Amino acid sequence: MTRRSRRVTSEALAIRRTLGDALGLASSLANLGVIARLSGRLGEARALMEECLAIRKGLGDRWCV
Repeated sequence: MTRRSRRVTSEALAIRRTLGDALGLASSLANLGVIARLSGRLGEARALMEECLAIRKGLGDRWCV
């Protein structure tokens, strides 16, 4: 993955945190997790996906859990 995709997704994550958009936040975390996994940063990918999962569980999102 490119640095640009990571940068843009990180910016989206920050905006969604500021707005309190929990579902969007979870999506950005998952996207960053995929980028990290594809870049070989497996520990980072796991942490991002775990944070995403916790948010989705908190939202009662049974589809993505």
